[in-house]
Amino acid sequence: MNKAIALIGLSGCGKTTYAKVLSEKLDRPLYDLDALIESKNYLSVREIFEQFGEAHFRKLEWELFLECIQDNNAIIATGGGLVPHAVMCGYKKPLNVFFVYLSPPLEEIIRRLENPVDRLQRPLLDNSVDLSQKVTLLHQARSKAYLAWADEIIETF
Repeated sequence: MNKAIALIGLSGCGKTTYAKVLSEKLDRPLYDLDALIESKNYLSVREIFEQFGEAHFRKLEWELFLECIQDNNAIIATGGGLVPHAVMCGYKKPLNVFFVYLSPPLEEIIRRLENPVDRLQRPLLDNSVDLSQKVTLLHQARSKAYLAWADEIIETF
C-alpha cells in the first residue's frame, strides 16, 4: 500500500498503542500528532487548550497532519478530534491516506480512561466531568465523522 495509514477514533480507543505496533510490524515511520504538537510548541495538549483554546489546537493539529501525510509510508496516531473537526470545517478527505477507525466498546474506553492521572492529559476529559457521560456524548457527536472517513473499521477490545 502506497498510502499513509491514519488511526482515528475516540480518546482511549488505542490509536497510539496500535500505531506503534503497526509502525514496527510494517517498518514504517510513526507520527503521533499529540506528541509532535507538544514537542513543537513546548506545551502539553492541555496547556495549549487552556492558553489558546481548542480552535487553535485543532488548527495546529490539522496543519501537522497535512505535513505528516506527505510521507506515504507514515503511520499516524491522530487526536480524537482531528476527523470530526475536519468534517465540520468541510475539509476534503485526503486521498493519499488509508483511515482505520478503531472502535472498541464504550465500556472499554471508559475503563481505559478511568485513571485520574491519565485524564489530566486529556483536556476534554478532566476529572470534573462524568466520564461515562462525556465518552457517550463524544461518541454520539463524532462517530458519523469517523465512519464517513473510515476505509476500515476495526472493533478492538
